[in-house]
Amino acid sequence: MATEIAISAYWEKREQELGEKVLFKSIAQGQLSNPKVKDSLPDIIGILFLTKSYLVFEYSHGNRKTILDLLFSRKERETITGTVNVIRKDIKDYRVLPAIFAHQWIKKGKNPLEIQKEIENKKYSIFFSLLFGARLVVCTDEIFLSLATPMNSRWERELSLPA
Repeated sequence: MATEIAISAYWEKREQELGEKVLFKSIAQGQLSNPKVKDSLPDIIGILFLTKSYLVFEYSHGNRKTILDLLFSRKERETITGTVNVIRKDIKDYRVLPAIFAHQWIKKGKNPLEIQKEIENKKYSIFFSLLFGARLVVCTDEIFLSLATPMNSRWERELSLPA
């Protein structure tokens, strides 16, 4: 009961800070590539949520390596240590793609504009997603965010709704 109240209070606080209702949320494992940031975000676990104007990824640094670690090894009083705020109107492209491509783009240090062109010009086989897993990828002119969520397709649908 106390946990449910704390979770509810957390989301109420986030809605007040953003001035908007949270429309959708889930846990996510994400990577960020941003040429303006020297050390882009490593593969890290956090909370992904959507409002009318923002896509937000909040995370805390820790020893977690997978989404399962988040579920089974929660640390008391762990605080958020980072936030990636993406303004929805700045999103140029978003799709669910085979994870192998997202990992390669980040490893090669491709900038978001190069990645947008690759996304537009490639045809992706579902076979690659089955073999290597899938990622929700989000591009703006400045950042590339690669996210594994338990609901990738649902996120793609939610992002397609008018902002």
